[in-house]
Amino acid sequence: MNYPKPPTRDRTSLLSPKPSSPMDAAISENVLLYALTVVVLSAREKGQTLGELQAEVLADDMLLDITQRRFLSEIVAKAWERMPDSVQSPNISDLEAAA
Repeated sequence: MNYPKPPTRDRTSLLSPKPSSPMDAAISENVLLYALTVVVLSAREKGQTLGELQAEVLADDMLLDITQRRFLSEIVAKAWERMPDSVQSPNISDLEAAA
């Protein structure tokens, strides 16, 4: 899948948490919401339909198995449907403040 690359190192560091213990290794809900927002907005900006975006998510890759890709596809669909067309890309400082 061709995900948009974050333009700054700050965004990259948010997606690569530095856990203090194995229990802290999970990605925060805020980071997941941010990533979903960026993916949906990027697809919309490119003129993609929800079906086209889901096809990308479902495409075979080496990271996720088919069950995980189907689950992710459902999450992307829910995000797409719930996100108004007028939503703008989230500000990185808002994400940092919420974390």
